[in-house]
Amino acid sequence: VHDDVTVVKQLGLNLDEVINNLIERGYCDDGEKEPAASERVHGEETPAPLPPEPKDEHDVEGLINRAYAETFNWRMVGKVDAYYDKQYCHRGCRNLDYFGHAEYKKFLLSWLSMFPDAEIIIEDIYWSGDAVKGYRSSTRWKIVGTHLGNGIYGAPTGARIEVMGITNHLIRGGKFIEALDVYNDLEIAVRIERARRKNAAKKAD
Repeated sequence: VHDDVTVVKQLGLNLDEVINNLIERGYCDDGEKEPAASERVHGEETPAPLPPEPKDEHDVEGLINRAYAETFNWRMVGKVDAYYDKQYCHRGCRNLDYFGHAEYKKFLLSWLSMFPDAEIIIEDIYWSGDAVKGYRSSTRWKIVGTHLGNGIYGAPTGARIEVMGITNHLIRGGKFIEALDVYNDLEIAVRIERARRKNAAKKAD
């Protein structure tokens, strides 16, 4: 998992040109293979049952599992107020930072608008720390969804995507204080642009 888009920008390269070159070289070209479909194909069916609520403010895994399920899979974005500190700082890909509840909610909604059937699957959680200094955790996750809305990846293409990511949190008092989010941003951009070109080619035939 790596944030290649940020590296591209730091090197002063043109992102669109880099994406075009990668497509021409066959980067991430799986042919007709697509990521496994989420059970909520159209975002209309009920998501998986919610995991148990955190036992207490020291239940790191309980907090992560419950918060991700409610705010993302169940679309209960308002629950950000319950699980995230008011001064929460979220550092994401492309050197984009989000501060406080309002900005983080907008970030979540931007993803859900681009991939309305998206589902996040937590694969591993590692953590350490104590109640005094706080707990530091690293969560490996996967998002599966369909590109059906406008956003940073352009107009919708209908492409199925699978996003692999890792989020490192600082947790204190049973709430998220800050996070560093890294995922395969450039790979998503390439797959979506390739799908856009294939759609255009089909229309031209």
